[in-house]
Amino acid sequence: MMKSKLARSLKIAIIIFIVGILFSCSNNESAINYPAEITFRDELIYFIGEDYPDFNKGVEVNHSYYENAIQYLIYESDNVKWNQEGKYEVSYYVNLPSGLITKKDRLLIVIEGRASTDDQNPYIVSKEEINYYIGDNLDTVFEDIVVYDKKDGFITEELIIEDYEVDYNAEGNYTLILQITDSDGNQSFKSVVINVIEPFLLENEELSIIYLNDLHGAILEDQDRMGLSKISSYIDYVYENEKNVIFISGGDMLQGSILSNYFFGATIIEVLNIMKHDAFTIGNHEFDWGLDSVLSYFNGENEIQAEYPFLGANVFYRNSDEQPNGISPYTVLTRGNLKIGVIGTIGFGLESSIANSRVEGYEFKDPVYYVSKYAKILRESEGCHIIIAIDHAYDNATNNGIAKLDGSSKVDFMFNGHSHQNVITSIRREGSNLPVLQSSAYGKLIGHIKVNISREGKIDFQVRNLDIFDIPKDLKVNTLVDSKIEEYYLQISNLIEEIILPSSRAYSRDQLTQYISKLMAIKTDSVIGIHNRGGTRSDLDYNEGITVAKIYEIFPFDNRIKTVMLKGNEIKTLINTFSNNEVYINFDQDILDDQYYRVATNDYLFDKDYYSFKNGTNIIDTGIYIRDLLEAEIREQSALYSSFSMNHEIIIFYYEESKKKDTIFR
Repeated sequence: MMKSKLARSLKIAIIIFIVGILFSCSNNESAINYPAEITFRDELIYFIGEDYPDFNKGVEVNHSYYENAIQYLIYESDNVKWNQEGKYEVSYYVNLPSGLITKKDRLLIVIEGRASTDDQNPYIVSKEEINYYIGDNLDTVFEDIVVYDKKDGFITEELIIEDYEVDYNAEGNYTLILQITDSDGNQSFKSVVINVIEPFLLENEELSIIYLNDLHGAILEDQDRMGLSKISSYIDYVYENEKNVIFISGGDMLQGSILSNYFFGATIIEVLNIMKHDAFTIGNHEFDWGLDSVLSYFNGENEIQAEYPFLGANVFYRNSDEQPNGISPYTVLTRGNLKIGVIGTIGFGLESSIANSRVEGYEFKDPVYYVSKYAKILRESEGCHIIIAIDHAYDNATNNGIAKLDGSSKVDFMFNGHSHQNVITSIRREGSNLPVLQSSAYGKLIGHIKVNISREGKIDFQVRNLDIFDIPKDLKVNTLVDSKIEEYYLQISNLIEEIILPSSRAYSRDQLTQYISKLMAIKTDSVIGIHNRGGTRSDLDYNEGITVAKIYEIFPFDNRIKTVMLKGNEIKTLINTFSNNEVYINFDQDILDDQYYRVATNDYLFDKDYYSFKNGTNIIDTGIYIRDLLEAEIREQSALYSSFSMNHEIIIFYYEESKKKDTIFR
């Protein structure tokens, strides 16, 4: 009996120990996703001609997960003039392994070399010109003035300032006379110009920027995809707990799932209205249904209208300076005392990522030029305090070009898309670095930047990408968003829920890519079928139920099958151009160079000028969508088999409407 009780006690202790570890891991997992805190115990002092100060002295970096977070601390002092008296700011950055960035500035005072024994006059350290912002506490006029004496040390509080000629309520340039007497009666004088100017802001302000890119129609929650219901709940939470919130997006939002594609993006357009979306930037996949389809939501031609602008500052009709009706180059958002200008562009040269037939009437001009142009307008004409640029691309040349913009064209925050990466970085430049953010794709991450802007225009920020585990639990549900999603869901619930067949095994994107190439080749009596891997966007798990919605997820783009007769030597070149997983050879004999053969591919590849498809003869657009082809094959297999397999013999053949045995390709 005693032994039994002891065993039971040990068992309970072990369980408690394991639960404690799990709880600790959970807490650590949560703690890792918070930025570090930087604190300074004092300012830095440097005497000209002496050794540089120890920048790490008096600095503390605290983080609830990284015990030695100070190892990730770096500083930038490029703006300090080491041979010129004055007060400067050194920027400190903590870039944690988790990708979170914290920035904070520290005061540095540069003073002439220490006084010699026969020179006891105190030093007055001040800029030749001082800026005073109307409405500030008058004490702020003198914050940048430091008085130092070899014997008495810092005696700034004893400084006498003659400012009787200064009108602190009228913009202008005035003169201050600074006078100091040390404990031995030694005196120093200095004349300083004071510029009285209107402040950048009436008071210090905060701004929270919420960002999504490349949602690709991921409306519903699915594993690491948060879904718009959860994302909207988080945005509501931010609105309730933070000041001055904006919600912007970076392109490719609509195309990619049956719940969006079936309604040509209307589902997302309406849900974003409810979510108080502020700016929608154009992406390459906004062209997939023809740009006019998406423009109709922004130009008044559709019953459903977006309540936010469609941004594309560099999108024009080809060989013109005319932009399509419904596209705006920028928008101005007002939050509190802040005016925020948002400029949207699509990546330079991204026409190549769009089917020719969908983009042939448009061109994308240099984003840097148009960001510079409109940033200047936003600052000088619209009175914007903050400029945000969103470019649907991840292009170093564009990002670096925008980072170099200065003066009225300066951009404060840069957002990217298209490459589906988790990116938090910054580009070095004079003054404050340019933060750059991209938030993965499919709603797996939410970008969140917290910004502090001083009255004088100094910007501090914290940048995060949050995944499904980072957002607070038990958020309040946005019932309006859920009701709108359900409204669309119920219209096609059978397509989402009906399982045609389970998959007999797991199939990768590469395997599915070659399988659709095989289907195209066999169905059209072609010698080869070719499909690009980029057009396949998902895989199949073992025993996963295949629905029409899943087929849309695998092949979300409206690619149609085209066939053409090409010479054998051209076909061999194509085979060598594409990877093995993209090509299926439906021929068991040698392909002769001068013999013509039929080739099948999708319209996206077919229309590209750098391939040879358009050079052939007997070109046929079958009008058949590749995902319809896959659906038909799976449905045929369901009549014979209990699961889908790529090893089953191909069954389905397409017939003309008359259902004659001759295929429409012969």
